Amino acid sequence: MRAAGISFSGSDPSDPELAGKRTELFIRGQGFYKLHMFDEAIAEFDELVRLQPDFTLARIYLAMSYLRKGEMTESYTHFQFLSQLTENMQIKAISYNAMGCIQAQQHNMDKACEFFNMAYRTDPASVQPLLELGVCSEGGGGLQFDISPSREPLS
Repeated sequence: MRAAGISFSGSDPSDPELAGKRTELFIRGQGFYKLHMFDEAIAEFDELVRLQPDFTLARIYLAMSYLRKGEMTESYTHFQFLSQLTENMQIKAISYNAMGCIQAQQHNMDKACEFFNMAYRTDPASVQPLLELGVCSEGGGGLQFDISPSREPLS
């Protein structure tokens, strides 16, 4: 899962969830993130989120920076906040998927699979939650995908 490669097709530049992509703080933070300088990225994105609390793309980078740094609790808190804050289904699915990865890393496999299912139901076009769920459902030497009616897109 890579926040650096996020692309929101047809996104409105005036959308408060994505506004600020061209600010100095965002550009520096994104640069630090790409260079794996996560402490510096956290400082930039933390300041940006403080100034623009609805700027969800900055919050995704902040959460991913914490995740890449190994600070799971802080990362999880931001992804949980994002999943409740945003109406953007792609951002919501990214958040659920990240929370699933964190739960899987903490060996909470039932909760991880629950989050991967939520991610898939939120954004069925995304394959990543299916891959993550397959890893969680691995058994007998192969990946097992449980595609059931409960995974239909949310209305």
